[in-house]
Amino acid sequence: MLKCAPITRVALPRVEFSPAARADLLALYELIYREADAARAGAYLDRIERSCMTLGEFPMAGRAQGRGVRSLGFERRASIIYLPTPDRVLILRILHAGRSN
Repeated sequence: MLKCAPITRVALPRVEFSPAARADLLALYELIYREADAARAGAYLDRIERSCMTLGEFPMAGRAQGRGVRSLGFERRASIIYLPTPDRVLILRILHAGRSN
């Protein structure tokens, strides 16, 4: 009889949003709300937040930017800037092509 090794679960890093990233999300919601509507703005933010949460599973998915910081493109219009460490992924900023800062 074939014996298999037990499956062990590894704790994933938690994903946290910096105050600047939270402000970016709010500003992005307001921008899309003004250009479209609340439903579209909410759906976009849901998708970008889900993308951020997957960084807990794949923290090295983005491109290295130096000093440990990485960036991940989102739907060709936004960049998620983050800092992965062994126990957490800190979302530093969420920059959108439709904004000047």
